[in-house]
Amino acid sequence: MIWKEMKSKEITKGELSSRLNISRFTLDQILKLNTIETNLLMQISLALGTNLFEYYYHDIELKKLRTDARESIEDEVALLKTILEEKNRLLDLKDEMIKSQAKMIISYENLQKR
Repeated sequence: MIWKEMKSKEITKGELSSRLNISRFTLDQILKLNTIETNLLMQISLALGTNLFEYYYHDIELKKLRTDARESIEDEVALLKTILEEKNRLLDLKDEMIKSQAKMIISYENLQKR
């Protein structure tokens, strides 16, 4: 997949190794690997200007995991929005109570002045 992206973007081994700040020999070793660490894949993705993780999204289990995570996040966002709306409603109610109490204090003070 790295080769494919290098070819499509016309990036040479020398150029990619320079972007990654590694030797060409090290890049050759990386390109021969059957597996790759995620942080290395991220660095290569950034160097190529593409998301190499997308190649793995074709796996049904990964798609499901991604969908489940998105749904969980959306549920949490909806809950937080509801909580925020309730908080704002309570703050408005508090402001109304403060105004009402201020009016009562003014009325009480006026009664005492008489």
